[in-house]
Amino acid sequence: MSGQQLTRIGLVALVAYMLHPVLPAVSQPQQFASNFRSTTESALDRNANIEQLKEAPDLPQLPSYSGKLKFLRGYTQPTGKGWTVYHIKYLTQEDPAKVKGWYENALAMYQWKILNSAGQTITANHKDGHMCTLIFNPSTKPGYRTHLGMFFSQAPQSTQPQE
Repeated sequence: MSGQQLTRIGLVALVAYMLHPVLPAVSQPQQFASNFRSTTESALDRNANIEQLKEAPDLPQLPSYSGKLKFLRGYTQPTGKGWTVYHIKYLTQEDPAKVKGWYENALAMYQWKILNSAGQTITANHKDGHMCTLIFNPSTKPGYRTHLGMFFSQAPQSTQPQE
């Protein structure tokens, strides 16, 4: 055999090895289509409850920035396990480091445990179970210095302590 033939055989063997987990699904097209359909439908169900926010929400136990924030956009989505997830974008005229410093201090005063404060992010958990990640990026929008991304997960009522 020539070197070229050995290379072809090696490539065919490699492709067959890589496709091995896929071959049973392809050889049973009805089962593959059924699995694909149910996965796609459940993904659509998860996205069906997304609600576009028209204004900035008041989030439980999360301090409101004392500077001026401009609400850009956001959405909320309940999960199947009782959580409510928020994704919100803001602009502010203050420097990213100043806005981040303000949130570090305010979160501590509101009984949040800061898990990570490296670089341009803060990730924290609240004693009531809420979780939050804040991302402070320089803004490219004229007149604004910070683009703030906020990811907030509101804990289900059942996990919050009763007062």
